Amino acid sequence: MPLLLSVLLLTACQDDDNGAGMSATISSVTTDETSALQARVNVTLTMPGDVVVYYWPAGDKGNTHTAQSTVRRGHSIPLLGLQANTAYEFRIIPGGDESAAKDGNFTTPSIPPHVTDFYQESESTVSPAASGYYLFASMTKPGCLYLVDGSGSIVWYRTTPNVIKAARIAQNNTIITLEDNTDNAMGDGNIILQTTFANDTVFYQVSGRNGFDRIAHHDVQVAANGDVVMITNEMKDGYPGDGLLVLDYRGNKKWRWSTFDAMPHINPENYRQPWGNSLFIDTDGHYIVSFRSLCQVWKIHNTTGAVLWTLGKNGTIALPEGGEFLYQHYAHRNADGDIMLFDNGDASRPTSRAVAFKLNELQTEATLTLDTPLPSALYSNIMGSALLLPDKNILAASAVNGRLVQLTQAGDVHWQLKTASRVYRVEHVAKPW
Repeated sequence: MPLLLSVLLLTACQDDDNGAGMSATISSVTTDETSALQARVNVTLTMPGDVVVYYWPAGDKGNTHTAQSTVRRGHSIPLLGLQANTAYEFRIIPGGDESAAKDGNFTTPSIPPHVTDFYQESESTVSPAASGYYLFASMTKPGCLYLVDGSGSIVWYRTTPNVIKAARIAQNNTIITLEDNTDNAMGDGNIILQTTFANDTVFYQVSGRNGFDRIAHHDVQVAANGDVVMITNEMKDGYPGDGLLVLDYRGNKKWRWSTFDAMPHINPENYRQPWGNSLFIDTDGHYIVSFRSLCQVWKIHNTTGAVLWTLGKNGTIALPEGGEFLYQHYAHRNADGDIMLFDNGDASRPTSRAVAFKLNELQTEATLTLDTPLPSALYSNIMGSALLLPDKNILAASAVNGRLVQLTQAGDVHWQLKTASRVYRVEHVAKPW
C-alpha cells in the first residue's frame, strides 16, 4: 500500500507556466510499506516529455543520485538506494530545462524491527568491501527479501506477509519469488511474484488460477522469452513425484512434465519422491534440475521432456573419483560452462562442498574442475547453495547455520554474513540498478 510522505515543494526559479515551454507539478512523494529504502516522486507535465530527478541526503549534495523517466505527461519515478530514517532533498528537471526545475524534500521511514532482527548489519561487516551485491531471503513469517552490498549493508529490501520459499534474480534485474500464505511447513508455495527493484509487478499468479493448477515447491525461474518455469508436486497412484510447469506471462499453461514420465514404474518397496530442489534454465533453453533424494542432477528437454543426461549416483554420466555428491542443492551451469552444485553431505560424511564438473556429453563422462570443502562448522545437511563469483571465488550459503560466506577455491573463508536463522540460498547481483 503506498504511503504519502510529507513533502515540502519549493518555488521554481520562474512561474509555473514557463512561458510557452514545459512546466511541471510535483503531486506527491510516496513510499511503499514494504520498504523504507525507496520512494517515488509523482510528477505531471504540461506536455509529454522526459524528467530527470536528482536526489541526495539533506546537506550532502556530494552524494547525489539520479533517476529519470522518458516521454510522457504523468511520471512516477522510483528513487532507489535510499537510507532509512533520513531527510532527502531533490530537484526535478523536466525536458532538460533547468529554468523549469522544481525542488522538494522528504524523509524516509525507519526499517521495521523484524527486518533488522533477522539480519543485523553490525554482525556482518565486510572489510575491505567485496564486489557486487548479495540477494537472499528470510524463511520467516512475515518474510523479507534482502539485497546487501559488498560491505554487508542493506541497500534494498522487500517485506511480505508470506513466507518466501525461493528467490531468484532474473533477467532485466527483476526478482522472482515463490511465496506461501498457507503455513505449509515444507518447501511448497502457492504464490509466484516477479517484480523490479522498484517494486513494479511483472508477474503475479496464485495457485488455482489460470494455468497455475498445481502447488510449486523449492524453485521458480524466468525463461529468456518471459515464461515462468517452476518445480511442482505431482501424484500418481497415491505416490508423490515432482514436475515442471511452464506458464506464459499471462499465467496460461504452456507445458508440463512429470518425473513419472521418466520413471513410470513404481516399486513400492523402495520408491521415494525424487525431491526436486533447484531449477536452472541452461544456455540452450533446456532444464537442469537437482533431485535431492536421488543424489542426481538431470537435464530435461524443454519440449519433448526427454531426460538428456543424469549426473550423480547411478547416473548416465560417469563420475570421476572423488566426484560423488550427496543430497545436493543449487545445481546450475556456472560462468566457466561447468555444472556446479552445493554438495550437502550427510551423517556418514558430515562435510559440505562446492563442486563443479566439466561434462563430455558424447563420451558420457565428467571431470571434476572444482572441489572446495566448507569449514566443518559450516556443514549444512539440508538446503544451501554455492556459485562462482566473477573473481573466481565462491559464494556459498551454509543454510542451517544462517551463514553466507565467500571463500577461495582452496576453502579459505574471506568473510561471512550472519542471519538469525536459516536461509535457503544466496545469489550474486552485479549491479541492481
